[in-house]
Amino acid sequence: MPRLNKTAAVAACSLLLALVSGCSGGGDEAPAGDPIAEEGATPPDGFQFSTSSSVDFDLLVQLDGNPVSGAIVQLVDVLDPTNLDALEEASLGGTFYAGVSDASGRVIAPLSLPLDRDDFDLVVDLPSATGPYDEETLRSHWGLFAPSSRTSVTWSDLSGLLVIELTTL
Repeated sequence: MPRLNKTAAVAACSLLLALVSGCSGGGDEAPAGDPIAEEGATPPDGFQFSTSSSVDFDLLVQLDGNPVSGAIVQLVDVLDPTNLDALEEASLGGTFYAGVSDASGRVIAPLSLPLDRDDFDLVVDLPSATGPYDEETLRSHWGLFAPSSRTSVTWSDLSGLLVIELTTL
């Protein structure tokens, strides 16, 4: 194995250091008048550092008017029903919550949800039951493998009790 002599190694390190420092984009000083660079400055109005927000998820799943236990519940990204090819690869999208309704039909959980979303899809699945769908295209596309219900919810919907009413097939 060839060995580098000391002069070649120093030259290579010097070249690498020159390249790295040349790519830094300039000095360390902020532009004049930059309010964030000033000591004691406050962020501009409307600035929000958080990328997520906490919400108390509260859902009641009913079957023919009665609370039902064992329903599978997921809060997921909204899907675009016009892009059926993408649906094959990610039938649920990003999942923010997955759980099962308890004996009283309730699902209660504290969630931390991303602030860059305005809507979420609430997916409820219970064998031999059907429920509301915002996009019937999805139910038709998935056929027998479609969940019982898939509806879009907004942040304001998540601030109180949600009720999903299923019916027996």
